[in-house]
Amino acid sequence: MLRRGILIFLILISCIIVKSKAKAFTNPGITLLDAYQIGLEEARNWDAQANLTLITSVGDTGSTPPSTLGNDGRREVWNLLFGNGQRNESLIINIKKGKIGITQTVKEDIQDFEIIPQSELILDSTDMVQIAIKYGVRPGEGWAKGYHFNVRKDHQALFLGVIGQNKYGKMTTLYMDKTGKVLGSETKNEGNEIAHTP
Repeated sequence: MLRRGILIFLILISCIIVKSKAKAFTNPGITLLDAYQIGLEEARNWDAQANLTLITSVGDTGSTPPSTLGNDGRREVWNLLFGNGQRNESLIINIKKGKIGITQTVKEDIQDFEIIPQSELILDSTDMVQIAIKYGVRPGEGWAKGYHFNVRKDHQALFLGVIGQNKYGKMTTLYMDKTGKVLGSETKNEGNEIAHTP
């Protein structure tokens, strides 16, 4: 129930950001690790023992001029989720153009979210996108335009994902570990069925 509530909130933030028009910036995009450092500072002001549990890029097609859309590993908007030291609250942070946009505290048990240690965040989105391109992942079209990036931990394994399209135009996520070793991929087929490739 908590995961669903947090994900709904993140989606609402995403919709607000996509529809908004931004002022012109020469380089509005930042990398995954840039976003993490900005978010971590805000989170540690909230709770000195705060730790990351999720990071994902967000659509930014309303930018003027258009941002890089992830082609160089940079996105304009990022959402991050941090848990507090007691693991009974979470802080949702939205970052836009390198600055904190929205923050929201959720007072719920987050024991089922796994902590992403800072020591494991060594691969940046600039490297991730190059690996994805090498494996045939192309920029996405439609609502998930360009390349998107996320990091999560599940069953003690860290997954860094690059979301785009395969050569057939299907939404595809390429997963890799912290060193850039490809772990496999997921492709959404007709009817939103997901096909896994090791």
